[in-house]
Amino acid sequence: MHTRNTRQLCCWLVSVTLLPLVVSTTLAQQMANPEADAASARSQQEQKKANHTSHPLSLKIQQAEGIRTPRRGERMDSVQNRFGKPQSRRGPVGDPPITRWQYPQFVVVFEGKWVIDTVVESDSDN
Repeated sequence: MHTRNTRQLCCWLVSVTLLPLVVSTTLAQQMANPEADAASARSQQEQKKANHTSHPLSLKIQQAEGIRTPRRGERMDSVQNRFGKPQSRRGPVGDPPITRWQYPQFVVVFEGKWVIDTVVESDSDN
């Protein structure tokens, strides 16, 4: 029995002696490279944002109702050929010139002659 207690005491002493050394070494390694830790944290935040990106309401409506709309980067003449004449037009206003075309289910926003956004209008009854 005496041997067993000596063995336990020896293991306990080694553990108590080495534990602070292990902890201090780990802390020293973390403090030695704070840029890597910051980069890792930024990377994790960016990945979380990418995973939690939500679609704009107009895109959700477009997908749910199967509404065809002009694509970003499409030219004015192409939009008019595909969708016909708009119900109304506003602009151009400002520099660069911004123009809005109103269609029954959506609004197209142009910068110059190029589509920069399409907003699907939800039904007011919903």
